[in-house]
Amino acid sequence: VTGVQTCALPICSQGYNISTDANLGQIFDVTISGNVTLDNPTNSADGVTIRWRIKQDSSGSKNITLDSDFVIPSTATSPLPFSTAANAVDILAATYYGLDSKWHIVSLVPGY
Repeated sequence: VTGVQTCALPICSQGYNISTDANLGQIFDVTISGNVTLDNPTNSADGVTIRWRIKQDSSGSKNITLDSDFVIPSTATSPLPFSTAANAVDILAATYYGLDSKWHIVSLVPGY
């Protein structure tokens, strides 16, 4: 995709997209130092669950946007209430559902 900057985990800066290859593991750590987009993971397979531990930097207040293949449950707040406090860590989990080619958000635990 032209014009998209992808960060190398675990550090992701302002204006970057967080790229995740589902073949490389199930837990990914990232520290954000600016507003970011969590891209749709690549190499998706039905039933795979990925967890991201997303940490705000020491100043906090960064926003996280989910890409188009993420589906938030109808009972959840949209957008998801990610933490913005300095050094806060949120754990986000999503499972790939092959029938609709979407990553279903199964949990967000904010504020560690």
